[in-house]
Amino acid sequence: MTENSKNLYADLVLIPGALAGKINTGFRVVVQFGKTKMYTALVYAVHNNRPQFYEPKEILEVLDSFPVVTANQLKLWDWLSEYYLCTLGEILIAAMPTVMKLQSESIVALNPLFVSGSVLLTSEEQLIIDHLTSKKSLSVADASKLIGQKYGLRLIQDMIANELLVYHEEMQDQFRMRQISYVKMTSKADDNVFMQELFSSLERKAPKQLELLMGFMKLKMDKGRDFFPKTLLLKLTSASNQSLQQLVVKNVFEIFEAEESISNLPVLETGRQIELSESQQRAYEEIESHFREKKVTVLHGVTSSGKTEVYIRLISDMIGSGKQVLYMLPEIALTTQIISRLKSHFGDRLLIYHSRYSARDRAEVYMKLLTDGEDGKFRYPIIVGARSSVFYH
Repeated sequence: MTENSKNLYADLVLIPGALAGKINTGFRVVVQFGKTKMYTALVYAVHNNRPQFYEPKEILEVLDSFPVVTANQLKLWDWLSEYYLCTLGEILIAAMPTVMKLQSESIVALNPLFVSGSVLLTSEEQLIIDHLTSKKSLSVADASKLIGQKYGLRLIQDMIANELLVYHEEMQDQFRMRQISYVKMTSKADDNVFMQELFSSLERKAPKQLELLMGFMKLKMDKGRDFFPKTLLLKLTSASNQSLQQLVVKNVFEIFEAEESISNLPVLETGRQIELSESQQRAYEEIESHFREKKVTVLHGVTSSGKTEVYIRLISDMIGSGKQVLYMLPEIALTTQIISRLKSHFGDRLLIYHSRYSARDRAEVYMKLLTDGEDGKFRYPIIVGARSSVFYH
């Protein structure tokens, strides 16, 4: 890609001039296929080589302000595509969370020229007309459900042809990280006179509010942060929401909404050092020795033979050297027991991913891991998941 290129192409589609400079590898974009249908596409490469055998479609919209698929992920996808003889599109479908793969939905609305009572309607048509009178618009899928038919497309097509309805394509809502409420102190907290008068007043008139304020300040000292999730603060201080709101009115605290992921977790504190048995210690040392020459080592042992303790020691070594660990399990049923044991040694700074999580929860795990470690520090040094979690790492 060059700055003076007249036309830029993101793989097989055309980047319009208005979006030049706003698109790069790993961005999701909206592309139209056919006359109306729109899909999410992922930019694999940006170049200025025009396709020879077809007219490229223009990108309609950019969905991201930063890459949602990294260069390392694409490198893995390329390898998988070659090794398993499949397309990159098939890998994308398997690798990315469902809610991040948007496609347009057919939306119908009343034709502004339609006059109620001007034509004789069937009961199904009247039901849809009545619904759209109050709801303004309706997806084709919801229209089918409304009339109790598995496939209502034919009816909708007839109503459009008879100029009762009009339709357009609309992208589904984009995925957004979950927003939660945070509490922080206002700039008034820097005023010593104000704080002295506040403590004196609360001590005499509002002991519950004083307890909440002291609890916040203790958290601030212990955790080294200036803000905390509202739910966490109320839980740890056993305070009521009313006491918090009263301190907001007094300009002591302010509450703001932000992504859940901005909450910095405490420094990882490992539990007691595991004491390995003679056989476990021997296995640990042999694995360490093999790792100097090979990337893969197999630890074989029957159930309850103590393999997990060896894994935990190896995980501790990796975290201690500033690296991140993906702990993959063959079955979801094993996660609860393993997670409990890992938390007893590593605290809560681990992420969990498996198919029983909702689509939104899986997307949040994906986004949290996307930039984790860019500053050289991992907020989530351990990821526990089933086989599909390999795409998130």
